[in-house]
Amino acid sequence: MLLPPCLVLAVSTLPFVVSAIPALRTSQWPIQIPEEDIRLSQSNRVMEQNDTICDAGSKQWSGTVNLGKGRDMFFWYFESLSHPKDDPLIIWLNGGPGASSMLGSFYEIGACLVDKTQNSTYRNPNSWTNLANIVFIDQPIGTGFSYTEDRKLWAQTLQDATLDFDKFLDGFFALFPQLDNGKRDVHFVGESFGGQYAPHYAAATRRDFASIILINPWIDPVYHVLARWEHICASGKDYMHFNQTLCVHMEEGYSTCETHGNECQLTQNPSICLEAFNVCLSGIQKWVEMGMEHRDWYDDRNKCLKPEDCDSGFSPVRRYLDSDSVKKALGLKSSFKYDPMNEAFNEKWTNGVDATVPSTRQIATLLDAKDTKVLILNGNNDISVPTASLVRTLDNLPWSKHAAYLTKKLSPWYYKDSSGSQQLGGELKQVGNLALVTVNNAGHMNVHDQPIATLSILQKWLKSRKLSVE
Repeated sequence: MLLPPCLVLAVSTLPFVVSAIPALRTSQWPIQIPEEDIRLSQSNRVMEQNDTICDAGSKQWSGTVNLGKGRDMFFWYFESLSHPKDDPLIIWLNGGPGASSMLGSFYEIGACLVDKTQNSTYRNPNSWTNLANIVFIDQPIGTGFSYTEDRKLWAQTLQDATLDFDKFLDGFFALFPQLDNGKRDVHFVGESFGGQYAPHYAAATRRDFASIILINPWIDPVYHVLARWEHICASGKDYMHFNQTLCVHMEEGYSTCETHGNECQLTQNPSICLEAFNVCLSGIQKWVEMGMEHRDWYDDRNKCLKPEDCDSGFSPVRRYLDSDSVKKALGLKSSFKYDPMNEAFNEKWTNGVDATVPSTRQIATLLDAKDTKVLILNGNNDISVPTASLVRTLDNLPWSKHAAYLTKKLSPWYYKDSSGSQQLGGELKQVGNLALVTVNNAGHMNVHDQPIATLSILQKWLKSRKLSVE
C-alpha cells in the first residue's frame, strides 16, 4: 500500500518523442570501493555492483550514508547510459510513508525491472537512465534497506526527515563529488507521499535544484478525499459501475468537507487540518469505502480479486530484493529482512502531526522564493490522488503567477508510441515555474503504467524545463 485509503494550456501540439537509446559510455570518474560490510555505522560505505543483480548497462553503486550511530541511509546509484559526465542527476524518492525507493528502481523507472515470474531482472528499455544519472534513496530512516529495529532511531516527523535528508546529501556528494560540481543540473523527484517529502526537503535545504518533479503527489489530503466524489461519480467513468446511492451520500457531504478543507488550506494548522480531514472521512470517504469492493484504489481500471492483483509491484520486488543473493551483493547479512513497505512506520506517520497538513506553502516557496521549476504528473485513473484534486490545488495555489495559471486552460499533449504512431498522452498546462501534466490510461504509478509517454515528457523537461508556449 502506498497511502492508506482513509488518508488515502497554450501548448505546442508537436509530439514529445524519445530519442533512440544512446551508446553506453564508460564511467567518467574513479570510485574507491571499501571492502567492509556497508551496515557498519559511523562512516559512509559504497560498493560497486556488477550486472549480477541488475544488468544496468552502466556503472552502478550501492551504499549507505551514516547519519549517526545505527542510522544508515541506503542508496543505489546508476550512471546514465548516455553521457554520465555531463547528464543531469535525478534524486528519486518513493512515498508511503514508509515505502522503499527500490520500488521506483525495480518496478517503475530504473535500469532493471523485476520479472514477476522468474524472480530475476531484465533491462528496462524505457529507463530514466537513458537520460540521466539516478540515485534511489531509501528514506526516512526506518524504510527499506535503511531499516533498523530500534524505532527510536526512525525519523519521527517531516522536520526530522528533512534534517536527515540534508545530511544525507552532504555524505552522498562527498562520495561522488563530481555530481555536485555546480555545473550539473540536479532534479528532485517525489512520488505519492513524496509530494510531502520533496517540497519540504527542497524548500528547507540550502541547496538549489534545477526542478522538482512530483508524481501523483500527496499534496493536500483533504482535497484528495474531496475529489474522490468527482472522480467516481461525476467524471463519466461509467465502467466503474459505482453505486449511485453512495454517490448521493457523498455529494451531500461535499460542501461541509469543502468548507473545512478551505480553512485547513488557509491556516495550515495541524489541528484544523486534522478536524477537516475527519469531517471529509465521515462525509465522503466512508461512502467511497462501501463501494470499493474488489476495486483498486490506485488504478480504477483494475479488479482486485486476489491481493497480488493490486499490490503495485510490492510482492515481486519484495521477493527479489529479500533474496540471499541480493543481500549478499549489497553486503547485508542473510538475516536482514527487506520489505518495500514498513507498515509500522506508515501507521506511525499517518497518525502523526504531519499527516493532514498540505505541502502547498513549501511548493509556493519553491516557485517564488527559490525560483525552482515544479512539474507535476498525475495519472487520470488514480482514486487515491485524483487528478481533479491536483487541478484544484494548483489553481488555488497562492504564488506570484496565480492569476495567470488559474486562467490558462489545459491543452492536449502527444507522444509517439513504440510503433512510431502519435498518441494522445493527456492534458498539460504550464505558466512560469509551474507545470501540470495529466496522463491518460495511468494510475498512481503513472510512470510505470505509461513509460514511453512519461519518458517523452521527462526528455523535454530535462532539456528546457518548458513544456508549453506561454
